[in-house]
Amino acid sequence: MDYPVQSISAIGAFSLLVAALLIFLLVEKERMSRKLRRKTMEDSLTQLYNASACRTLVSERLEQMKSGQRGALLIMDFDNFKEVNDFYGHQMGDNILGQFADMLRGVFDKESIVARVGGDEFAAFMCSVESDAEIHRVCSTLRDRSHSILAGDERITISIDAISAYAHNDYDALYRLADKALYRAKGNMKDQYFIAESPAVDM
Repeated sequence: MDYPVQSISAIGAFSLLVAALLIFLLVEKERMSRKLRRKTMEDSLTQLYNASACRTLVSERLEQMKSGQRGALLIMDFDNFKEVNDFYGHQMGDNILGQFADMLRGVFDKESIVARVGGDEFAAFMCSVESDAEIHRVCSTLRDRSHSILAGDERITISIDAISAYAHNDYDALYRLADKALYRAKGNMKDQYFIAESPAVDM
């Protein structure tokens, strides 16, 4: 009581310190929560989205798309990847998958959803596509850039199937159509890309 001004100042400073600490803890808790959520959505090897996250996020985008807006779902699969693992070992195989994931990050923009959905199968959803030519350009770029990834002295090749997507299309239906077309095509030739027939559009 002999120093009321000093006491009030000390209490005020202490209160501010406590408030700042609480704010810091809340922000840190939210940051850790976001990090944990992201981890549950990630493929542990490539740090791309996993199959479950891909399905959820693409489904959300399809519901958010406006009538007449066009996207595209691409399914990518390595050619003869089992032989790479058998001959060079799984460490080499994992390294190749990591290189391919980095390549995908360089091709697709931040709005796209890029995922590893299986052992050597990847998917990407382009949220906005202007024309068939844009899909062809992206597929051609992916195919050509994959050749820079080597397994020993052999270049890696991939097969790609793309399918246009519209508002309220069903993700599972799109995926099945693209996947079916991809594996039918791989039986005839590899190191190619194909554009699958689109499902009916819900206007």
